[in-house]
Amino acid sequence: MDINSLFDTGHKMELFTNACFQTLEYYIDTNLKVTEEKVSNSGKVDVLEIDIYAKVFDKASVNTTLIECKRGCTFNDLFLFVGVSNLINANNNIMVALSKQLEDIKSQANKLGVYV
Repeated sequence: MDINSLFDTGHKMELFTNACFQTLEYYIDTNLKVTEEKVSNSGKVDVLEIDIYAKVFDKASVNTTLIECKRGCTFNDLFLFVGVSNLINANNNIMVALSKQLEDIKSQANKLGVYV
């Protein structure tokens, strides 16, 4: 079985990542959205979406991990995630990514405190 077939859609990538963190005994919240009303009051618009917010509990604290799953990841996706991660202020920030420029993205992400 080709491992890339597990990630042939973004949804499958998110499900696989969820499962991995659940096996590590993390509590998982997925697809958390922040929305706001449109100026014309004709509905809502997504401000941001968090793919996975994982928490592991111990006796005295909660360790949080913010996770973004991205097929075809670009530098723009990385920089958007860094902005969200600064807002959320999780203990760990991870991008699960597929990209043609993955090594360059990993290098930049490391400088920004994101593990790819």
